[in-house]
Amino acid sequence: YFLNIIEIASKKILLNNAELAKLNNIKIFSLKGLISNKIILSQEMNIDTKIEAAETIDYINMHEIDLNRIIGIIFDNAIEEASRCLNEKFIEFAIIKKENSVMILIQNSIHGELPSLSSMYMDGFSTKGENRGLGLIILKEILSKYKNALRETKISENRFLQIIEILN
Repeated sequence: YFLNIIEIASKKILLNNAELAKLNNIKIFSLKGLISNKIILSQEMNIDTKIEAAETIDYINMHEIDLNRIIGIIFDNAIEEASRCLNEKFIEFAIIKKENSVMILIQNSIHGELPSLSSMYMDGFSTKGENRGLGLIILKEILSKYKNALRETKISENRFLQIIEILN
């Protein structure tokens, strides 16, 4: 029983703590709390979740509520899509401080074929049923308020990547 249950759970807790410890460089506490919450949620859903935050992030040139909303939307979409995968379930999060900007990257595994990028950003579009599909529209609206914010989305055969760059 110990080897099958307790030891496996202990290893999982250590893995969670090791990944969460990588958030120490994020000094924006609301963002750090949001990301840690999303990481714990994804790991509880057996999604392999990796984090990279090598540099100290103490300022991002965007209102904190808007920043947390866009990260929350992207992370929620990543968790939902990765959880649907049958084989490899993963999310990779990175926040990178550059000379004149901060880049936020969230990449996740995808389940099957995704629709075109243009259709994903249409009002009300969802692959998950009615009364859904507002997240990416809200993301687009928030980012449109910031001339210093750039978004890039890439889809490859088994990966979905969102890159947000916020210029200082």
